[in-house]
Amino acid sequence: MLVLSSVAHAQPAGTPSEGAAAAQVSPPASGDPPIVVEAQKEKKVCRSETATGSIMPRRVCKTATQIAREQVEAERALEAARALQETTAMTRELREAGAL
Repeated sequence: MLVLSSVAHAQPAGTPSEGAAAAQVSPPASGDPPIVVEAQKEKKVCRSETATGSIMPRRVCKTATQIAREQVEAERALEAARALQETTAMTRELREAGAL
């Protein structure tokens, strides 16, 4: 949550939960009317996921930001696995050729 006065001075107003929508009005020191800023609550997307080896799906709800972050992490892990596989294959070929 963020509270702004008419002089555009921002200050944190407590420790809100992630994505919580709220508005707070505090009287500004200069006597001008306060400016109220509302934080937008990010919507969650829910889907059923079945873990490998299981037949029981479970409902998983995540925000679009969480989904995007996990997608980036999965792509990085896949790239790292591919790079390791290529390095291993190249090392094997060099050993078989007698270069190592």
